[in-house]
Amino acid sequence: MKILQMPAYFLPCKGGIEYAVYYLSKGLIKLGNEVKVITSKIGYGKSRSRIDNIKVRRTSAFTFLKSPISLTLLPRLFKEKPDVIHLHYPHPFFIDIGAFFARLRGIPYVVHSHGNEISLPGWKNIFAKIYNMIFFNHALNHANAIITNTSKVIPQSKYFKKYKDKIYTIPHGIDLDRFTKKETELKSQLGLDDCKIIMFTGALRQYKGLNYLIDAMKSVVEKVPEARLIIIGKGDMEKELYALVKKLKLEKYVMFQGFIDQEKLLEFYSIADLFVLPSPTIEESFGMVAFEACAMEVPAIVTNGCGVSEIFEREKIDTIVEPRNPEAIASKCIILLNNDKLRKHIGKFARKKMEFYSWDIITKQYQEVYDKVIKWKQ
Repeated sequence: MKILQMPAYFLPCKGGIEYAVYYLSKGLIKLGNEVKVITSKIGYGKSRSRIDNIKVRRTSAFTFLKSPISLTLLPRLFKEKPDVIHLHYPHPFFIDIGAFFARLRGIPYVVHSHGNEISLPGWKNIFAKIYNMIFFNHALNHANAIITNTSKVIPQSKYFKKYKDKIYTIPHGIDLDRFTKKETELKSQLGLDDCKIIMFTGALRQYKGLNYLIDAMKSVVEKVPEARLIIIGKGDMEKELYALVKKLKLEKYVMFQGFIDQEKLLEFYSIADLFVLPSPTIEESFGMVAFEACAMEVPAIVTNGCGVSEIFEREKIDTIVEPRNPEAIASKCIILLNNDKLRKHIGKFARKKMEFYSWDIITKQYQEVYDKVIKWKQ
């Protein structure tokens, strides 16, 4: 089967969608498919490349409201003859041009929505509403299948409810071979030998809810003075979060590490005692980092607002807290930091559960959707 993946960004741009497309593509090739990724040149200037046997073709693009716009995308697509096209939302234009091309050529296509419909701050949100009402709704209407990473998003969306009969919920997968504990001297290098480490990694953006986690640290350090919070990532809230740490007089207890590459990130997971994903809403459509922490046997505290909590609920991983609630985050952190036996038990239990979500297993679920839509189209 020839499969065309169309994310607006791809590696070496780093993010949840980019890594999901990467691992999915690798898995599909392993199953005997031919996979090609067409994406924008943003983050990587070459038009052609190959990443672990994945053919990657990139088109020139500029960004508008954080979404790539490529005037050469449609002509580039006419060189392709895939059996199925996999479109990745929430970046407009790539999904719209991909859907237009698919309909023009009679090719079945799947819309993979990594979260709810887009929204924008302030007066700009009128553009988002118009786009969703016309273009996104049109793409969903004509899609042969829709994929979401969690069923939690469906009742919260104005549009998914209309098309629930063709929605398939498939969670992200995890590479268990990659995410395993490593021997490292990092803890000593950071001067944290006698500390208990709480970790966060991700974009420093509003929807991540990091302000709730930082607020929670006030209570945590009162009960567990050796606790330290390590924040890994960059983003537009960085200055605001620094200011909050200073305001709460937590400079001694909160460390900002900036961007960390994947290899170094494994070392940070390896020294962490806890991981916290404080994202309060489904705008955190899944939360791959929580899966990564679990695979590393690090208990991951998540809110019941984010997508990955659906998996935690199903697998009875008892580390879910209320969203927007620093006290709930602090309470769970204090309990686990003060109980080594419980913390280790939850870590090993979560790692065991991740075996059901390896990319080898998850990729087969995507393959089944492709097989169905191709059969229906015939």
